[in-house]
Amino acid sequence: MPTKNGGSIIEHWKYHNDTILWGESASMTGDGSWKILENLKLVDDHGIYFYVSKVHGQNNNTAVWFKITSHSEKGFVAEKPDHDFPKRITYELVNKDSIHAFIDGGPSLPDKKSDFYYSRHKN
Repeated sequence: MPTKNGGSIIEHWKYHNDTILWGESASMTGDGSWKILENLKLVDDHGIYFYVSKVHGQNNNTAVWFKITSHSEKGFVAEKPDHDFPKRITYELVNKDSIHAFIDGGPSLPDKKSDFYYSRHKN
């Protein structure tokens, strides 16, 4: 589970319908509760795919649409070159229970990067 300022971060995803997968990113607060950081969607818009991120307190609380520019059975890359940061979001399947996700500044700022390593939580 990734951390933010020493605390844990989770992502939770569920199917909404045949064209939308909904997700949330949350961090654990000091009292052990979870605070939603970001609302997420993976959207199939007639064969054009998007990763949609609405980060609370950023971008006037509006969603930013990143176009998925490449994908495979092991992951995807979503890009929005005109966005300030990130310009690129990547999810890579490490194994059946782990994902490496990262955000970066795209080709113009490849060294500006944040990594997130997620492990499946089994109930």
